[in-house]
Amino acid sequence: MSVDSQTSVFDKWNVMVRRRMPALEIVNDSFSRSLRSAFTNMVGTSIEVKPLTPSLRSYQDFLKEMPERSNINIVSMRALRGMGCWVIDPKILHLAIDNIFGGNGHIPLKSDQKRFSVTELRIIRRILDLLMREYEKAWKPIAEIKFDFVRHENTFNAVRITALDEMVLHCKFKVEIHGVEGLVDFCVPYWVLEPFKEKICSNDVKVKRENDLLWTNALESQVQGALVT
Repeated sequence: MSVDSQTSVFDKWNVMVRRRMPALEIVNDSFSRSLRSAFTNMVGTSIEVKPLTPSLRSYQDFLKEMPERSNINIVSMRALRGMGCWVIDPKILHLAIDNIFGGNGHIPLKSDQKRFSVTELRIIRRILDLLMREYEKAWKPIAEIKFDFVRHENTFNAVRITALDEMVLHCKFKVEIHGVEGLVDFCVPYWVLEPFKEKICSNDVKVKRENDLLWTNALESQVQGALVT
């Protein structure tokens, strides 16, 4: 390969990495709002969800950012080739499970996360189903996507969703429960979403804003409790 062609390839790579994805940012913002409400209703305590800017990076760089052990869920996307993964911070899972079983979120969090029990894994699967369902709904303005669960892993040693030098789309969401923050990551090879790349980077996507039931119920409660002379 000539020097000129190499330069052309790297210029194209850099432009793609720097390219903003306005439509995807809108989708992720919509997903965060709906997940906040649905996750709060499931767990029974107030949960905050904030989307971070989606990025394109090499799969190798994505792996370097991931912790040694985590909750990794491999998924496929119907009608599309390839697989992706949802990675959920174990701290968030432990706090969510504690609240579901009637706790108050004050369990000690150890750095060396223990393996989840069978019962805990069932609850984690419910949380994963919630994530996938809400993300499918948020994606509707761009495309009809459908996730299918493939398998669960604890480390990335046995996970290879694409080659190390391939580009992946990395979406990050910051979740906060009882003041403890953790990340929910979604990663998929960029070539899997090739049919939608123009829509992802467009500015013409309109998302129907659903009512925030958590905010509506809080407002109704405050109004009913207000003192009126």
